[in-house]
Amino acid sequence: MTMPPDQPGPPHGQDPPTQQFPAGSGPPPYVPPSSGGAPPYDPEHDEHGEPDEKKRPWAWIGAAALLGIVALGFALWAFDLNSDLNDQQDATKAAQQSATKAADDAKRAAEEASKNASDRAGALSDQIDALTQSVKDATDALGSATEDARDAAQTKIEELRQQLEELLSGAAVTTTPGGETPATTP
Repeated sequence: MTMPPDQPGPPHGQDPPTQQFPAGSGPPPYVPPSSGGAPPYDPEHDEHGEPDEKKRPWAWIGAAALLGIVALGFALWAFDLNSDLNDQQDATKAAQQSATKAADDAKRAAEEASKNASDRAGALSDQIDALTQSVKDATDALGSATEDARDAAQTKIEELRQQLEELLSGAAVTTTPGGETPATTP
């Protein structure tokens, strides 16, 4: 059965359709409309049917307060994390400066060691050159002394040969025990 849209409720003279409910449960209790008395209690409206403006949405206020506290906690955590990051960056810069200074010191020390080694090598080379010259001079002196000694020895040998010849020629003339000179034999 259909109802025309301009008539509220069932057509005149007919009963409203009945609803079927499961066994053991009945229809919801009927609350008759009050006539002239107080309207039924509505927690969202005051006694005159106006919306209750005094009631506050405590759930939303609590949720907003909790979110505010969480946001404040995150802000403090981020500030502390940023502070730690700044400290770490400062420590990193200090370590880099220290490493740069150490590298510069090492480079300077290597240059000084190289210069000292070059100076020592130069001094050693000069000493070797001087020693080589001394050995050469000594060799030349020895060579000239050897030649001088050979010449002196040959001169002395010649002198001794002449003396020997003189002695031998003078020995041919021998004297006798009586003081007479014997005759030479050819």
